[in-house]
Amino acid sequence: MRARFLITLSSALLLLTACPETTPPAATPGGDAPGGGAPGEGGAPPAEGAAGPMGKRPEEARFTVVEGEGVAFSGTVSYPGEKKGSIRLDFLTQEGNQPPNLVHAVSLPKLGDFSVELPKDYGQLHVVAFIDVDGDGPNASDPAALATLTVGVEPITGVALALSDTPDLGALTPGANGATPGEGAPTGEGGAAAPPAEGAAPPAEGAAAPPAEGGAAAPAAPAAGG
Repeated sequence: MRARFLITLSSALLLLTACPETTPPAATPGGDAPGGGAPGEGGAPPAEGAAGPMGKRPEEARFTVVEGEGVAFSGTVSYPGEKKGSIRLDFLTQEGNQPPNLVHAVSLPKLGDFSVELPKDYGQLHVVAFIDVDGDGPNASDPAALATLTVGVEPITGVALALSDTPDLGALTPGANGATPGEGAPTGEGGAAAPPAEGAAPPAEGAAAPPAEGGAAAPAAPAAGG
């Protein structure tokens, strides 16, 4: 009996010696893994100063000028035509080929003399005087006139804005800064839809081919084996 006990004990010791205890690998911090970041890190922050829409509503576009501390801008608005409506001066800035930005608007009670205070050293300003015939803001059919100023510290006087039914406002013409060529859905010759972009998936087998220019759609290809 004692011999059997010793044999069993020896076998157990041999098993323990043959199977050493294994140590689990240490956890790797998330930041050490390829492409990983420190715990809690988010995406890149949004860019500062995200651009907003160009221009403002006329009632919101106002200079901040302390009375008596600005630069006087004065002149006359005249119109020999017959169109009627409210009279307005729009002050706009423009950088390069960007759309004009309305920075100030003044309503005038009548044609004739006007005087407005502008911020000192403001720089270049485009002034559009117009008669709002339909009460919907400036449009290409309104009588208008344009003057371009460089605002420094000296008063600007004697500016004559003679409204015309066919004004030449250049890039400041209402509607002139809409979609530029190339924007919107591309079209082919004659107004037909342009071909799909390179790399686009071809039409499914058996689908009707696009119509030939000026013709009806081509019939669908017959099914295989039919």
